[in-house]
Amino acid sequence: MRFVDETTLAMIEQIARDKPNSHVVYSVGTCWWKIGDPIYSKDGSGLPCDPRGALLMECHDLAGFLKNAKENVSHYGKHGMRAFVAAYHGNVLTDDHKPTCFESWDDYNKLIEAKNGLPDSRSEDGGSDEGQNRLCG
Repeated sequence: MRFVDETTLAMIEQIARDKPNSHVVYSVGTCWWKIGDPIYSKDGSGLPCDPRGALLMECHDLAGFLKNAKENVSHYGKHGMRAFVAAYHGNVLTDDHKPTCFESWDDYNKLIEAKNGLPDSRSEDGGSDEGQNRLCG
């Protein structure tokens, strides 16, 4: 597993300023999300899904999506918005360079700590393991 950390909060905030009503898709079963149309489908059914096959929700309010994330920063655990951004499509890759995702914010926080050379630890503020399906609407 590799944490490439290529998409940053500053980049996402710029898109939100330029196109506040951008389409956002986010997983109901993992923490994964992205701006734009879904790119995966579940078992050839045509139903949009995340890289691991969990179905998606969507909204057309990137600015509101980010606002809600920032208002609930403790939801993402110890590293807050950095963990939220780590869950953005393409920021975590498998060993064969394919985008992947985790079901838990704790997993993103551990990946951030490993990249920073910090000891593995659990979220200090009790961040939720649930996906972010409450962000839109």
